Amino acid sequence: MTGEVNIPDGFKYADVFQKGKPSHEEYDDFRLRHPKMDVGKRAKLFAPFDALKGFGEELAKAERKSNLQSLIPADETDRNLCSTEEGSFIIEE
Repeated sequence: MTGEVNIPDGFKYADVFQKGKPSHEEYDDFRLRHPKMDVGKRAKLFAPFDALKGFGEELAKAERKSNLQSLIPADETDRNLCSTEEGSFIIEE
């Protein structure tokens, strides 16, 4: 193990933690029973997991608003751009 780590007194798994990460030979018994997972399969496995629920939708809203604002002259941005929960729209005069 590299570096010095302070382990709190009474840490239940101190002995396991101090052993460090196990290392395996290229063709040992463990490696043959548990081959490395392909990166594509691993990504597919974790794709449904959404750690930041709603973050994607908020990004999409911000992007739509940004795209609309770039179409409006700077002096008219505040006056003509309205935001709602459904999205942003431009008021026609």
